[in-house]
Amino acid sequence: MRKLPDLAVARRPEQRLWPHYLACLLSFLVIARFWVTHHVVFRLILRSDATLVWLNLLMFMFVAFLPFPTGVLGQHRGSPAAGFLYAASVCLAGRHACTGTRPARTLLVSR
Repeated sequence: MRKLPDLAVARRPEQRLWPHYLACLLSFLVIARFWVTHHVVFRLILRSDATLVWLNLLMFMFVAFLPFPTGVLGQHRGSPAAGFLYAASVCLAGRHACTGTRPARTLLVSR
């Protein structure tokens, strides 16, 4: 008769993956917040120019980079360097999201 595996041993790989799942969820929520804010701001813009498009693409580059520090954060939980990399990446994307839309002020719909 075959012996059933111990449930405590069987759960260990999934338990080790929880930091990765939580980091992925955190990254999703942060990127979703950037998307919602971007959507709200760009609904108010009447037209765009090349400067705005390139600044927008630069902001998307910073946001697209976020899964990398998220993976580092999930892999090296508790590491100050991983936390700093993630925080710096989010701050850089957030700063550019705020300052990168300054040229759009002249293109906004007047309400």
